[in-house]
Amino acid sequence: MQKFYAVKNGRQTGIFMTWDECKDKVTGYKGAVFKSFSNIDDAKKFLGCDDFSDDMENQKDKEEQMYHTKEEDIFKDLRKDDMIAYIDGSYEDSSKYFSYAGVMFYDNVSEDFAFASNDQDLISMRNVAGEVKASMYVIEKAVEYNLSKVIIYYDYTGIENWAVGNWKTNNNLTKLYRKFCEDMSQKIKIEFVKVKSHTNIKYNEYVDKLAKKAIQDKINLL
Repeated sequence: MQKFYAVKNGRQTGIFMTWDECKDKVTGYKGAVFKSFSNIDDAKKFLGCDDFSDDMENQKDKEEQMYHTKEEDIFKDLRKDDMIAYIDGSYEDSSKYFSYAGVMFYDNVSEDFAFASNDQDLISMRNVAGEVKASMYVIEKAVEYNLSKVIIYYDYTGIENWAVGNWKTNNNLTKLYRKFCEDMSQKIKIEFVKVKSHTNIKYNEYVDKLAKKAIQDKINLL
C-alpha cells in the first residue's frame, strides 16, 4: 500500500512518497514533526494545506536533476591520485546482523569490499551503522593508498552531515565518526555526493547488493 509521509517540521517540509525521502528530512533534526498516512488528503490536512501537488512535482524534477548525473560523467575528471567510492549499509532483523559494502575506483583499479557484523554496541543503529563504517573504511583506504582526494557517493544523508558537523552526534559511533573525519581531513581531501537510493543508479545498486549478500553469506556460515 502506498504511504504518504508528511513532514510538518524538519530540514524540508512537505509530503514525500517514500520513507527514505522522509528520513533524510527528519533524522537528527531537533523537534522534527512528521507522520505517515495511507492517503494524500489526510497528509495535506496534517500539514494544514490543501494543495501540495505543484510543490511535489517541482521537488521531483529537482531531485531527478540532482541525483541522476550520468555515471560515466563522474569518471571523466578522475585524477590518478583521486578515489571515487560508492558505499552502502544493510541490516537483517531476524539475524541481528548489519553490513557495510562499497566499490572504490582509483588509479585504473576497481576494488570491492563487504563485511557483516553483529557488534552489540552498534546493532541498535541497524543499517546506519554499516553506512558509517563503510565511509570510514574508504577514507582509511584512500589515506593508506597515499591518494590526495576521496569522493564518497552515499544515499543516507547522515554520512555527510555527521562528518561535516551539520548534525549533532548523540552516540559513540557518530562521535567517533565525526572525530575520525576531522582528523582524516588533515591528511586527505574528503568530498561527499548524495545519490538517491533505489533509483537504478548503477554503482549504488551494486553496493546495495554487496551489503545484502555479506549478511546472507554470514548467516549461511552459522
